[in-house]
Amino acid sequence: MNEIEQYNRLLLTKKEGNGIEKKHAKNLHDEIPNIVNAGYEIFTLPRINDRRSKTLDKFVDEVLKTKNGNPTMEEIINSLEVQKTHTFNDEEYKYIIIKTIIASQNELYYFYELLTDKDNYHNIRDRKDMIECYYNELNFFLSVRKYYDAFCERKENSEDIKEELVEEEQEVKETHRLIYSASEVNPTKSKFIADLNDIPQEYYDTVYYLINGFKTGTLSAGEYKALTNNGNVQKCRELKSDQVRIVLKHVKDNIYVILGAATKKVDNDMKMYENMAKRNIPKIDTDNTLKLQLLFAEQVEKELATIVESKGRKENR
Repeated sequence: MNEIEQYNRLLLTKKEGNGIEKKHAKNLHDEIPNIVNAGYEIFTLPRINDRRSKTLDKFVDEVLKTKNGNPTMEEIINSLEVQKTHTFNDEEYKYIIIKTIIASQNELYYFYELLTDKDNYHNIRDRKDMIECYYNELNFFLSVRKYYDAFCERKENSEDIKEELVEEEQEVKETHRLIYSASEVNPTKSKFIADLNDIPQEYYDTVYYLINGFKTGTLSAGEYKALTNNGNVQKCRELKSDQVRIVLKHVKDNIYVILGAATKKVDNDMKMYENMAKRNIPKIDTDNTLKLQLLFAEQVEKELATIVESKGRKENR
């Protein structure tokens, strides 16, 4: 049918002697075989913790939302790299990329099936819409596919390049540096980790997201705010998402102390805020005490990652 349509168009353009129309007829013809003859590549998802898959699938959905409005390749890549800050390792990030690719492949195959239906093909308006949707989706797929190739290539590069990437990542993570309020008797026991015992495990991913997002400066304006409606807590700030609240205070420069975490029980749980505001702030008045507290913080965040990965879960609430 496509060949016959092209023949008829070329016959008309030959009579009219219109070179522009001839080129247009060829372009219209070529769109169809490009779709029908497209290959299909098999991708295998990496194995990850089952408890993390639902969370990672949500990040995939965020990337897929960028398709609305026909984004540029740069916008697509940015949407992927934002999700990287929420992952524990390269395998989780690879999962997000491949799951995005597979979802896009399924969309391409859906439009292919619609187009190869004879009734759909004969409806010129529907056919034009399907072809346009297919090529918009193909642009998204090729952008993510190209990014995936670059991601795999980077992993295989030399140690020098790997060290450079690590340095860049560390620079990003130091947008805000964190220390943690701890027991005065045992400075290695953070109040923050103890607070996790009172937080439902389905919120652990949110806790991790807020801490990591604040460190890298990727939280939205609504997820970070000052507490000003009470004199006892007005110097404190909070990280918030869903029911989770993390209370912190600026110490100096780009250093903040995490005072504690909780889930919101009422709209304005002032007692919870006041109790956390009273917690001690570790001393960092010398280079040595600052280095020590940053080492403690590193251990706290490793413990947090372990807890989230082993116990965190997402359930329908």
